[in-house]
Parts: sequence; C-alpha cells; structure tokens
Amino acid sequence: MKQGALLLVYLVEKHRVGYSFVRSRHKWPLHITLVPWFSISPDREALLVNNIELFLKSTTPFEVIDTQNELFGPDGDIPVRVVAAQESLKSIHICLLDLIEQGGGKINDQEVQWIGDNYRAHITIHDNDNREDQTKELIDEVTLLRLVENNYCRVEQKFKIGHAS
Repeated sequence: MKQGALLLVYLVEKHRVGYSFVRSRHKWPLHITLVPWFSISPDREALLVNNIELFLKSTTPFEVIDTQNELFGPDGDIPVRVVAAQESLKSIHICLLDLIEQGGGKINDQEVQWIGDNYRAHITIHDNDNREDQTKELIDEVTLLRLVENNYCRVEQKFKIGHAS
C-alpha cells in the first residue's frame, strides 16, 4: 500500500486529529471500517473531502450494537464482532464508495472483495479489547485516516454526521 492512501472509519476508541499509530492489526484503535484503503490524486482530494463532509451533514446519526463473534480475513483467522444495523452502515458505505468513485478515487485492489454487496460491518477484536458483548455505539462521526511514512496511520480529519464538522 502506498504512502498517502486513505481510509474512512468510525473510531470506537476516540482520537484527536493528528494522532498517529502503527499500521498493525494489534495496534489499531478499535474501529468500524466504512470504506477500505483507497487512493486519490492530490489535486482531487480537497473536492472529495468537501463532498464527503456535505454528504455526512445530510445524514442522521444512528446506533449500532456489536452482536456475534466471527472469524474474518482471507484465512478466516481474524476475530471480529459483527455489528447489527448493517443496513444503515451499508447505506453510508455505498454512498461514500460512490463519492470516491465519482471523485476519481480508486479502492486498493486487495480490498475490492470486501466492498459493496460483500461489505459486513464489524469491529476487530484486539488482545486489549475489554468491551462488553452487545455494546451500543452511536455512529455520529466519520474519521479519515492517512497512511504516512514508516507504516504509520494518522487521523487526518473528522466529519460530524448530521451537522458541520
């Protein structure tokens, strides 16, 4: 994956803009991926970010509950908690995908199999995950992450759902 790649998530573990972490499954803040890694040319990024913000302003926050444990990933060895309210998350996922495509962005080739009809919202379980089963989350913001040097990810921008960021 190239430096500068972007990802849209809901951060279960809240972090401020500028926060950085190692891109390692065990180091990630708990999150729900809304759109997997994608790239866009720098000259188109600002317009895409603006369009994402406008779309999310017109959306209403909603609750989800993590429900059942499953194993995901190419080898079926990544423990996750599948999230209920798939329809609401899938709707946002599809709209964000459309905005990225219309804006000239491209989903990372390794991620294409997990988008569209194959999208299943989930929270990856980490060793330090002490969440209770059936935990509710209010999906009220979307976070843009950027892959930066030395395999670090940075919280680039936060978008409030339903009102200005």
